Amino acid sequence: MSGWQSGLRLLVCCGLLVFLGGCQPAAETKPGDESAAAKTDGAADATKKKKVTPGISFPVREKLDGWAGNWVLLLHEQQKDFAVAVFRLGKAEDGQITAEVIENTAVIAGLELVSVSGDDRQLGMKLNTKLGPGSLQLTLGEATARGNYLFGEQGIGLNAATLVPVEFGTMKDYPNPVPSEGIDLLNKALKGAQPVNDVMAFARENPSLSLALDAYLGTVTRIGKDPLLKFDEETFNEFASDYKKVAEQWGPRMVNRATLNCGLHLVIGGQLPKLGLDYLNEAEAGLPPEAIAFRNQLGDAKDAGRTQIAFLDIGSSDADVAAQCYQTLKDVQAKQAFNPIIMDRMASYEVRQKDFSAAIDHLSAIVSLPLLEQMVLQERAGQLPGTPTPRELLVELWKEHRQDTPPLDEHLTAVYQNQLKDLATRVVSENPPVTDLPAGHRVALVEVFTGATCPPCVAADIASGVVREAYPAEQAIVLQYHQHVPGPDPLCNLDSEDRFTYYGLEGTPSVVIGGKLLPGASGYLQHSEVAFKQMKFGIDQTIKQASPVILSASASAADGQLVIDLNATGFPQAEQSSLRMRAALAENSLEMFAPNGVRQHEMVVRAMLGGQKGTGVKNGELKSNITLPLKELKGELVNYLTKFETGRNLQFPVKPLKLQPLTLVAWVQNEKTKEVLQAIAVPVTGELVYPTDAEAVSPDGSLPAPASETPASEAPAGDAPAKEASTEPAAAEPAALPAAEAAPADASSTTEPTKPE
Repeated sequence: MSGWQSGLRLLVCCGLLVFLGGCQPAAETKPGDESAAAKTDGAADATKKKKVTPGISFPVREKLDGWAGNWVLLLHEQQKDFAVAVFRLGKAEDGQITAEVIENTAVIAGLELVSVSGDDRQLGMKLNTKLGPGSLQLTLGEATARGNYLFGEQGIGLNAATLVPVEFGTMKDYPNPVPSEGIDLLNKALKGAQPVNDVMAFARENPSLSLALDAYLGTVTRIGKDPLLKFDEETFNEFASDYKKVAEQWGPRMVNRATLNCGLHLVIGGQLPKLGLDYLNEAEAGLPPEAIAFRNQLGDAKDAGRTQIAFLDIGSSDADVAAQCYQTLKDVQAKQAFNPIIMDRMASYEVRQKDFSAAIDHLSAIVSLPLLEQMVLQERAGQLPGTPTPRELLVELWKEHRQDTPPLDEHLTAVYQNQLKDLATRVVSENPPVTDLPAGHRVALVEVFTGATCPPCVAADIASGVVREAYPAEQAIVLQYHQHVPGPDPLCNLDSEDRFTYYGLEGTPSVVIGGKLLPGASGYLQHSEVAFKQMKFGIDQTIKQASPVILSASASAADGQLVIDLNATGFPQAEQSSLRMRAALAENSLEMFAPNGVRQHEMVVRAMLGGQKGTGVKNGELKSNITLPLKELKGELVNYLTKFETGRNLQFPVKPLKLQPLTLVAWVQNEKTKEVLQAIAVPVTGELVYPTDAEAVSPDGSLPAPASETPASEAPAGDAPAKEASTEPAAAEPAALPAAEAAPADASSTTEPTKPE
């Protein structure tokens, strides 16, 4: 798969596949929970089993009397059948169908019936659950009823559903979930010599099974992945027709899902994009009204289809066709500002049209923003050599049409800053912070563990910058702790490594807010807005809470000394044995062109005063007075990096050690729960004057002595000893490739830290 298709899968599928694949049922109640009705109704004795349907682990009624009786609702997901609830259906005197929930299992918590409608053959239900509202559509057959369940008020997930007639009122005596009927046959097909052909043969021979839907979906998702799976238009239409016939057994919404799957995967697989767009249009016309969220996201898929078509035809010798393709890309790029493949194609067209200013603008964005040029180069893999890279073409155009004024590097830095400023302005305006906070609210401490060589850290790094734009320091404080993950990072230090170990983290990026790990912050530049929304959720939840702790802090520099005063009052006396006050010196902002393309690094932790251990409560007080020679602050960093280089026979291209301006950040944290009770940030005032790198190093090459502190830090009784700062630097991979050469890693996964040697 090309880099463009990989990027498209990230940008489009992340939203769409939730609907297409359905939602994983979430277990929120305890197995074995029963309603009062279920207890009094009486579970069927296992000895009274009459008939067991293959693939179903419980007895079913042999004869149906319309909808009357007890029924078990099964949802089909990931080749398993999940028993969601037991219903009792009947018919009122006026002929209306009646229903009640007599048990809901641990699969979906809080299931409540809102309404029921239908006739002798069709049944519809509206339900509420802790996962949100849902709607059930079923058609009665000879032995069961089949249909689908749509999750969410706006249609965020769809599952095939079966209603099975039973005599009992509880599922507690039966396993749940169970493998879907026919799973052995499907697994055999998957292991065959020709798995695609064998899986499709399974689907044709077993069209009534829910696994047939999985077989068709599994095949269509292989488009663009399996070089042997090639369709012409006629063959694919035959395939799609068979797929939709199988889906008909599960209701119109499932037919619509099959149509969507066909269009989506033709587009993202790069085969027959015009036909794919036809299927997407057909699916859009048939979407249920309640699927609002998916209807909005479908626009991205249609844009992807139009983009693929434009890619094919923008090089046309017909000027009108090429111009129309360019306009299509321009329209899509307005919604996908950081899509490098679109910008690259537009730049090529602009060069042919001699619109060099526009081409320079697009190429500058590709070259200056994190990892975009790598994505273009990855997409070009396998092409004939000779085509200049975006940077090579930009250098040529810059010299010819801008006369290298200003210097290109300065221009790229300005483009980077302006683009990210525009991003932050837009995102903040669309996602305003919460208001009406309680008096004495908590300040959210946002700790971002990142690495200069970590590709999926880009989203977290950029999002943390947006946080600083969105929230004042009185509401949220962001700190960055750099790690040697996956390669060496000149912004890393021992205190950053110790903090990483303190939380027991396994990789980067990792984001901790108020002492709690926050998922979902990894990705590339294109995912930074999503990462910000994740951070915003955690921040807003934190600052809505009141805190009894009052923190005061000051930091001033004079005569080569940094004097720091910290004091915390109002902390819970019952927790004092578990409380620690920690403080970090963070460099407000520094410029360094990192291998992952990030150029601006903000609030980078340079030292933790008193180390990771911090200060404990002594004599009922939680305070600290520290005097730190600036020579020691810089000397510790210089020694650390020097020993790291020596131990690995490498040399950092740059070692940013300006160390100004600085901010002092202090917080009170509960060691047992890791909860941060309060935080504060104050600027370091005075004149920060440092020795040269050589002057900062101790004569014997050892690390400087720790700063003096009054009173001395004391760990609470019974606490585990704090980790000792080692003079041995952490192991790391060899120095990373320059940004223009490194291929981006999978944005969905974190990068594990390197192991000690």
